Amino acid sequence: MHGVTKMSMLKAYFLATAYIFEPDRAAERLGWAKTAILAEVIASYFRSELCTKEARKVFIYNFRNGHIK
Repeated sequence: MHGVTKMSMLKAYFLATAYIFEPDRAAERLGWAKTAILAEVIASYFRSELCTKEARKVFIYNFRNGHIK
C-alpha cells in the first residue's frame, strides 16, 4: 500500500508512544501515528513513477487551498 508496511505502522505508533506516553492521551498517539503514515503514503506516491510533476503541483495546490477532503 504505497510504501506502508506493518513494520512502518508499528514504528510510527511506537515513536508516538515514546513522546506521548500518558495513558489518557491514547487518542493523540493514534493521531500522531495516522499522520505519520499518511505523510509516508504521500511521500511514497510522489517518489513513484506514477506521479508526474503536474500531478504533484495539482496535489499541492489542492492541499494548500483546502480542496482535499
